[in-house]
Amino acid sequence: MASLYRKPIVVRDPKTGKKVEKQSKKWWGRFTDSIGREKRVPLSTDKRVWISEAANEKERKQREASDFLKYRDSQGRFADFHSLRHTFVTNLCKADISPKTAQTLARHGDIRLTMNIYTHVDEQEQADAIARLPGLDGKKGKWKAG
Repeated sequence: MASLYRKPIVVRDPKTGKKVEKQSKKWWGRFTDSIGREKRVPLSTDKRVWISEAANEKERKQREASDFLKYRDSQGRFADFHSLRHTFVTNLCKADISPKTAQTLARHGDIRLTMNIYTHVDEQEQADAIARLPGLDGKKGKWKAG
C-alpha cells in the first residue's frame, strides 16, 4: 500500500450530542488500482497483526514498507481475490470440467454468470479451436491460424 493511516470517523458525543471526529480503530491503506484510480481500503487483519508482532520500531517500519500481504506490490502487480475467482473458473473450463460443475464450484446461481463473465478465452485458444476443425475434404486439422 502506498500509505497506511487510520481513517477519521465522526461520532456523536452521548453527553453533549455534538459531533466529534475520532480516529477509527481500523487501519486503512491507500493505493492506486490497475487503471490509476486511488483506492482506500481497510488493511487486512493479517497484515495488521503481522506488523504489530514486530520486535522493535525498526522491524515494524520494515514490515509496513514490505510487499508482504499487500494488495499491490512495488512492481505494480495485484493480488486480488476476485481476480483469482476469474482465474479459477477459467482454468476449470480449460481443464474440460463441465460448465455445470464450474458453476457449482464457483457457487454461482446462474450458468450465464459463470460462462459469460468468469470464463475467459484468449486468442491462441480460439486459433487452436479453429485449427482443429476438419477441412472441406473432411480431414481434421486443415485450418491454419494467422
